[in-house]
Amino acid sequence: MGLRISAIGRGCPGENNVPGDTFSNAELLKHLQKGLSPWLKLVLQFSKTQAKKAERSLEIFQKVSGIKERQLFINETPYPNECLGTAACLEAIKKVKAINPSFDESKIGGFIFVTDTNDTVFPVSGKMVSRALGIKPRHFANASLVCSSILHAVEVASMWMEKDTECKYVLIATCDVTSRLHQQGTLKQPFLFGDQGVAIILEKKEGSGGFI
Repeated sequence: MGLRISAIGRGCPGENNVPGDTFSNAELLKHLQKGLSPWLKLVLQFSKTQAKKAERSLEIFQKVSGIKERQLFINETPYPNECLGTAACLEAIKKVKAINPSFDESKIGGFIFVTDTNDTVFPVSGKMVSRALGIKPRHFANASLVCSSILHAVEVASMWMEKDTECKYVLIATCDVTSRLHQQGTLKQPFLFGDQGVAIILEKKEGSGGFI
């Protein structure tokens, strides 16, 4: 048995009905300043050096990292993971349908959702996304530790498909809302990462094995 990535989809703030937008470093700094307490705003009026330090920090960050902008949720979206994950999955499903018209959501035999920023403790974000997609997979898992868990998710998906002859497609979605993780009330700490979701559809292929 082999595996093939049949499609990759993404969910981004400001695209495909996902609330949010793309922001430059300078725009993020202004947003951080708006969130300061009245006392800190008053301090800034009399201490321009602090604002200059923050601007300088962003300049250094941009030069070192090469990151000039990022897509973020700025408004209070109740379930951002559900928005990102659902958008990414829908795009991946749409791409598979374009290649294989006979494919539909009912053929998804397994669903794995990976995030470190769950919207709620219960139900887990994966359940919310699967409900939004209208799918009822035979196998389901929700995991954290996005970086390493993606590799683990591929391993789990391969085991599902190897043991279950009816499981020919597994949908894996991962997203994080890292804008939630910034420290409130500080000018020197810009948002380091954006809010994104990615989904892949794995397809079981006959043969001696391998990964396409």
